[in-house]
Amino acid sequence: MKETVLSVTVLVLLLLTVSITAFVLPVRAVRTWTVDDDGPADFQKIKEAIDAASDGDTVFVYSGTYSKALSIDKRISLIGQNPLTTIIDVDEELWIAIRIRTDNVVISGFTVRDTAGLYGSGCGGIMIIGSSGCLIENCVVIDNQYGINLCGSSNNSIANNRISWNWAMGIQVMPSDSIYSNNNLIKGNWIVNNTDITDTQIETPDIGIGIWSYCNNNTITENVFCNNSLIMDDNTTGNAVYRNNFMNQTEVKIYPPYNVTWSKDGEGNFWINYTGVDEDENGVGDAPYIIGTGSIDYYPLMNLWVPPILITDLNDDGATNILDVTIVAVAYNSTPQDPNWNQTADVNKDELINILDVAKVAMEFGKTRVG
Repeated sequence: MKETVLSVTVLVLLLLTVSITAFVLPVRAVRTWTVDDDGPADFQKIKEAIDAASDGDTVFVYSGTYSKALSIDKRISLIGQNPLTTIIDVDEELWIAIRIRTDNVVISGFTVRDTAGLYGSGCGGIMIIGSSGCLIENCVVIDNQYGINLCGSSNNSIANNRISWNWAMGIQVMPSDSIYSNNNLIKGNWIVNNTDITDTQIETPDIGIGIWSYCNNNTITENVFCNNSLIMDDNTTGNAVYRNNFMNQTEVKIYPPYNVTWSKDGEGNFWINYTGVDEDENGVGDAPYIIGTGSIDYYPLMNLWVPPILITDLNDDGATNILDVTIVAVAYNSTPQDPNWNQTADVNKDELINILDVAKVAMEFGKTRVG
């Protein structure tokens, strides 16, 4: 079955590469490398597969626990079989579990947990350094010092992750060597119970997302905050925060409130402690919501924000496109018992990925959702 997964994946990626580079010769065939810690695969260690890979390749990691920190300096996709069972649990102190140092890297389908450094060592789950065009999606990032760090990195996406119980902060957007982190998208994440467990005296010990000085024009949307706050430091501007669900009494803190956009298309955020009414029943509160330090959400939502459904947008990028076709193709002809099974690709939910799923994606190809 692994040979089938490999063949299908290579074929799809090859077709995509050929279509893009039809007039460029020679064409190098992209490749999918497999990793399994206790079964037949190209490698048993993820690092070995990364070392072997070239730009454009995919490293597919089967379920298991992998204990070595990773540094990625190639434009590859690192894909775990299942985010609950494909685990990176670093056994080294003073390490970042996954460190990204180049553009256009995809990380998807892992639990990243329990980086072993002592508190205050700067250890973390995933760090993007001076890079753009990267995507971190469908991961569980838990029990690190910092969950996900964007350091001097712009135009990246952090989407649909579960980020919880990290000791210092869930997501940190920060400058590095006077290079700022701008125009990043943080979307659709569950941000829960990230807290500084060593110091109960600091002003805000429960930072879900922190955006620090001169990191501008970042978008925070469709996230769920529970027992976590959103911090924006002074000298940030142009950041947008809308269609999020703030499920706790914890204050959003802005120091001071420089040019933050709190709504889009007449929809702000859901605040669990909002006490206004909606007499015209349009789903938006009639009175604004005052955000701790003087910022104002003029369009507070009366109910939890639930994004519109486009079931064929399999990677949640807001459109049904060739990337969604690829997801179905890689898992084609699989059932839940097969290693290449991907529940997301089972569009019609019959536990078989076949021509019916392909047809559904084809019918909605090109459609987008509001967002």
